[in-house]
Amino acid sequence: MPKIKVNSANKNFIRSHSKWELYRFLDINITIGVKQLIDECDDIRKMIFSIRSNQKNIPIVEKFQIWNLKRLEPKICHFSLICDNGKGKILFSEVIDIFDFKYDELKLYSFGEIVVFP
Repeated sequence: MPKIKVNSANKNFIRSHSKWELYRFLDINITIGVKQLIDECDDIRKMIFSIRSNQKNIPIVEKFQIWNLKRLEPKICHFSLICDNGKGKILFSEVIDIFDFKYDELKLYSFGEIVVFP
């Protein structure tokens, strides 16, 4: 069975670990790579808004979180969004539709009020 090639957004955007240029977005700070991503894809901006809204409605105390977005089927706009604490505990999950995202997956880390690429 041929291996399916996954088109990851993480490989295509700037990941700046030595230079922390932060931008304010909603109630969090984002790095330049995350800013480039949401500037290119409005639906990712809505995804981050959804995550932050869920966190306000559900008491989530974990300061470190991993946000995983994965396309459910090739070339379909349905994505699984899972937020976990990095130790396998799922904090929340949902299926969302993203129409302007050309990648199959995305992973972001949230450290308190800062969101970065891994």
